[in-house]
Amino acid sequence: MHRPPRDCGFQTSPWMLDVRVKQSVRQGWMVRPVSIETMRQVLSRLGINWKRARRWITRSVVPATKTARNR
Repeated sequence: MHRPPRDCGFQTSPWMLDVRVKQSVRQGWMVRPVSIETMRQVLSRLGINWKRARRWITRSVVPATKTARNR
């Protein structure tokens, strides 16, 4: 699953565990849906540490000339 969830028809930007479960069933990797905890454990056994998606606050890039003028 190297594509964003939106490319697979989901209305979310980051991959979440419940969406991973649904996509795994769609792909035929699982016969039936499993709990989110089971999916987390499976990924952990495969060496994939799953963490909740974070929202990053980014600051806008200010051109160097404008920054120098403000100092």
